[in-house]
Amino acid sequence: MYFLSLSVAEAEEAWSRLQSHFQDFVGFQVQFEQEVLPSEENGMRGIFAELPPKPRGQIRFRRDPKLSLVWQYEFPEERKWSFDGKDWWVIDSERHDRVPQGDFLSLDESFSFLWGGEHPELRLEAIDEDRFRLLPLNPQRAGFKQIEVRLEAALVAEAVLYDHLEGRTRYEFKNWKIERP
Repeated sequence: MYFLSLSVAEAEEAWSRLQSHFQDFVGFQVQFEQEVLPSEENGMRGIFAELPPKPRGQIRFRRDPKLSLVWQYEFPEERKWSFDGKDWWVIDSERHDRVPQGDFLSLDESFSFLWGGEHPELRLEAIDEDRFRLLPLNPQRAGFKQIEVRLEAALVAEAVLYDHLEGRTRYEFKNWKIERP
């Protein structure tokens, strides 16, 4: 067994390729599939344990004229998480609930890995030339331990979120549509 030592420069190169795709963008749409994986340590399914196997849907993000994000599940049942620039909303057939933002990372900070956004509260670490790890400087405030990101053609193809309950959630992203001015 051997270990490949990668430099900060290599992590920054992968990040730079991602950022170049999103230069001057105003929004995007992407399809996703989500899979809750058992913990490598204890077999538990973490914070998303109640999700059915492989839910999927789409994400729509706009930052012009106002920041908004819609994370819409289409299978196995419709459910929408919406961020209006201030509050999160959970919308499904039975409810339309506001979820206060609290003291956690903002929308930009939490989802910035999708478009290569930079935030001083996240540290970048190379895994290989197309994969990197985002580590929050304050994991409790972030609500996650780390996110491993894999790129294909300079776009996020996969992200694995490691939560505080030792769970892992894998997201596959495909069919990116980037909106430019």
